[in-house]
Amino acid sequence: MLLLTLPINILTLGLFTFVVNALMLILTSWIAQGMEVGFRVNGFVAAFVGALIVSVVSYVLNRLIAKRD
Repeated sequence: MLLLTLPINILTLGLFTFVVNALMLILTSWIAQGMEVGFRVNGFVAAFVGALIVSVVSYVLNRLIAKRD
């Protein structure tokens, strides 16, 4: 997905990645509902906030792991 949206990502200086991540969270929620796992995202705004949280947590964990090496 990121490769397909590369031109838009370049124009927005990478901020469109959050939109792609939000759409992937919505897709994951839709698939999980079919499997009755209990993972649900209600709307695009919730998915966008979730994408921001996932990105921040990923950044912090990557920095912590990089300091150990």
